[in-house]
Amino acid sequence: MKNQTEVAGIPAYTPVITGSVQQYVYKRKGGVIDREIRRLQRAARNEEWACQVERLAAAILLLPESVTRFCTLGEELDALEEEVPAEHARAREELAGKARELADTVSSASLPELNMPPKEEQWFTPEYCTRAVGQCGNRISWCRRAMEFEPVYVGMSERLRSLVPDTGAFTLAPVVLRAAMVDQEVFQAGRAVLTAPAYDWLPQVALLEMKFHRLSPEEREQLCSVPMLEKLIGAFKTCMAIEDKIAQDPVFGKKVFKEKKRCRKRNIPFLASSIYKQCKQPQVADMMKNPDLRQCTV
Repeated sequence: MKNQTEVAGIPAYTPVITGSVQQYVYKRKGGVIDREIRRLQRAARNEEWACQVERLAAAILLLPESVTRFCTLGEELDALEEEVPAEHARAREELAGKARELADTVSSASLPELNMPPKEEQWFTPEYCTRAVGQCGNRISWCRRAMEFEPVYVGMSERLRSLVPDTGAFTLAPVVLRAAMVDQEVFQAGRAVLTAPAYDWLPQVALLEMKFHRLSPEEREQLCSVPMLEKLIGAFKTCMAIEDKIAQDPVFGKKVFKEKKRCRKRNIPFLASSIYKQCKQPQVADMMKNPDLRQCTV
């Protein structure tokens, strides 16, 4: 009897045990279940709590009647089970809210847009270039945030990630990033070209054309500044034609020198000068159709 009581967990000092050792074990198991029910009654309500209630209720169904008849808090457990569906619904709602918040970060549709106006006189202005530089900065920031967030997103639960329908930002961000950085430089150069009283920006335009050639076809497709870059290349070729004419005609060179001096004195952009307007505008090839053609040559 001593070994049986020790196995059953009956204290050695217990003087009298009514009933069998097995009945004592059943009664102790029933008490454990009651303590677990009381703990669940006091615990904070959340989805983990709801799962614990469901597991306890399922476990009780598998126990024999010899154990469950010692459970005195069956009605309290039933009341807890009635709260479970509401907790699951609240958890699903919270998860859906988190998924909607994630969609703003990981969805390709959340990429800030940069659409140039249809008419040239609307976008070939210093004011538009300044605005476009800021929009390019927003696109660059979006790309960097998406690239930094990708490891965090991968570490999230599969259940949460399954609720996010579009994760195209992670694929799109590296491609858009380089294109947006070139876009930003193009609009910065456009602002300089449209406001500079001399054409000291020629090397900058030639460098931008080189950067365009180094982009992949996918990155070129994401460019928003191709019309502006083509316009800058046209200005580059026009100024190079002026330089060629200066080399051939000293009198024309003096006129250009005086015009540059006048532009500096009055702070007039060289592109607005009479000499620039009188020069025949050279033909500029479509850059997307001729991605390997170098047009900014001296």
